[in-house]
Amino acid sequence: MFLERLEHVPDPTVSRLAPKILATLDRAVGYTQAVMSYGKAQERPPQRRLLALQRVGDDVADVLGLQDHDTVAFENNVPEHIEIDADPEQIFRVLLNLVRNALQALETEKDETLVRRITMEAMREGDCVHVVISDTGPGIPENTRKALFKAFHSGSKKGGIGLGLAIVAELLKAHGGSIDLDETRPGACFRLKVPDRRS
Repeated sequence: MFLERLEHVPDPTVSRLAPKILATLDRAVGYTQAVMSYGKAQERPPQRRLLALQRVGDDVADVLGLQDHDTVAFENNVPEHIEIDADPEQIFRVLLNLVRNALQALETEKDETLVRRITMEAMREGDCVHVVISDTGPGIPENTRKALFKAFHSGSKKGGIGLGLAIVAELLKAHGGSIDLDETRPGACFRLKVPDRRS
């Protein structure tokens, strides 16, 4: 209710941010419900729409404060013409989770000479969109890679309960897609595949 009142404040910054905060709160509620229902088959089936992927990436960066971050750069290299056939909220959660993980890894780096960059790329091949989220961080420790997408395996991140990547994998699977860790590139690099829905 307070946020809805803020939307009518004449300050342009407040007017711009209030709807984003409201949308983020709605997503947080949905995410919490998904975490609570994980393993109970209560995640709703994808309600797919055709989305401008570049704009989804911009929204993720905006929510995480990456547009004007002091130390971490975000490069959205998704071509403007790339469209993805996906559930808007679910694909947002997928990208948010991966970019947030990368941001947290980069923010722990103390050496000021290190390059801190997160990159989002995409291309379409036939009826599939391939998305790559990569960073210049320390990468995924070798001993956590095998169980990376399993529930309740928190890896090296302190305070995590190990559901983030498991939920990402489940959401992509519901789309008929997949996620893989690219171990050939430095840092952490995740490759997503999202096929168009079958008519």
